[in-house]
Amino acid sequence: MTLPLPHRPFGRLAACALLVLAPWMASATPYTPAPPFSAIYETYSPSITDNLYTMDYAEALSSTNGAGYTNLRTAFYLERTPQAHTKPMYRYVKGAPQTEHLFITDFPQDLADAQALGYIYEGITGYLYRSPVPGSLPLYRLSRGSLNADRVHKFVTSDSEKNTLIAQGWTFDHIEGYVPRTTLYWPPNASSGTPGFPLLPNGHILTRRCQQTPLQNNTCTGTTFRNGYFGYKTVLSTFKPAGATTQVMEFDLWSPDYFDQPQSDHIAIGLHGRWDIDFGNIDNVSNLARNHHALGIAIGAFEKCGMTVRLEAFWPTGNNVSRCGGQAQLENNRLYHFRIAVTDKGEIEYAVTPGYMDIVTPIIHGFYNGNSYFNGGYTFPTQETGYFIATATASEEDYTVYLSNLSVTWE
Repeated sequence: MTLPLPHRPFGRLAACALLVLAPWMASATPYTPAPPFSAIYETYSPSITDNLYTMDYAEALSSTNGAGYTNLRTAFYLERTPQAHTKPMYRYVKGAPQTEHLFITDFPQDLADAQALGYIYEGITGYLYRSPVPGSLPLYRLSRGSLNADRVHKFVTSDSEKNTLIAQGWTFDHIEGYVPRTTLYWPPNASSGTPGFPLLPNGHILTRRCQQTPLQNNTCTGTTFRNGYFGYKTVLSTFKPAGATTQVMEFDLWSPDYFDQPQSDHIAIGLHGRWDIDFGNIDNVSNLARNHHALGIAIGAFEKCGMTVRLEAFWPTGNNVSRCGGQAQLENNRLYHFRIAVTDKGEIEYAVTPGYMDIVTPIIHGFYNGNSYFNGGYTFPTQETGYFIATATASEEDYTVYLSNLSVTWE
């Protein structure tokens, strides 16, 4: 989608805006977030034709040690805790002679069958998405055998695996829901480590998970600035073609729950700059050369502005934002298209248009000479070509923000 802004040189100066100093909070604690998703492990018993799915690795492993189950594998991932756009996957079990674990969500007939056939409720396995979200996969449920005799169910996320099972005599029941795509590990760029972090091809996901379960050793309480948060994206430099003068970022943004957060959270996006993140000291208070320095925007709350967009200038010891402009408030469950352009001269223009409607007029628009917003002896980083995306977190609430169709180019 191309933002329908007039193509013009950045030559006019916006009205002077009040500068508000809002220093970044510091953290000396190494950044080690808990992943928002947990693997669902699968094992299979050929003697009783039963597939077991569990978030508890110890349970899955135990089933292969003397219980007759084999082929331990990671089948898919689920959210650990309920979110605004999820539904629970319930686990039931029935003893001999039909011995089977049954996993259902909100399909009424499944619940009626479980109750009529004597299945015993065992709890919630995890939470999957009610409908597709950016980067998600459908969770297909298949079955084989008689409803009143020996029945077995299987879940897959691959179209080819689903089709292979159908060719082998399995029946496709329905799409149970949608599950997150994840192949990322912590720490970043690692080939091994802790999996369960979100992956969105050609995009980016920012998450915060504060709610507690016995399986989630994670909390958002206390003084740690980004505790419970995952989603830093930093690119130290980009290729700038000869003659180009303007770095442009575009993306579509959608969230089921971010835009009703308390006034303290916001998404920070810096262009024409850099942020060499030290994960042992997120705000780099001991190494200012690695800290942020860029010009961009803040999406979300700053003081009393609500959920809108403001200019933000970043430098290693602080930042400045423009005052509230009285523009549109962003809402949950609505798609928005963002375009941000920053010139070599330190001028910035940004615009937000609704993504679901055939509207070409931005509902949020700003144009500023960003040079006047830098302070503390720092100026606009003219020579830098990198960018970053991060969330400033202070609330104790869960949320997810999806940035799809993300592109960064030079004009």
